[in-house]
Amino acid sequence: MRLLKEFVRDPASIGTVMPSSKYLAREMTSGMGLEKAETVVEIGPGSGAFTSTILKMLAPGTKFF
Repeated sequence: MRLLKEFVRDPASIGTVMPSSKYLAREMTSGMGLEKAETVVEIGPGSGAFTSTILKMLAPGTKFF
């Protein structure tokens, strides 16, 4: 609800009305080869669904920013 309230208050400052789900994050990152990446850069603030999904996919020693 917080995102929806922020959107209603100032729609130009937020790009979504609902947080991304872990299911969406998993679907969007599957097939990207993140488990083989040496470095991964995640751009943009969010609710954490993508960050936690990406972190689960990375091999030990992968640089993540």
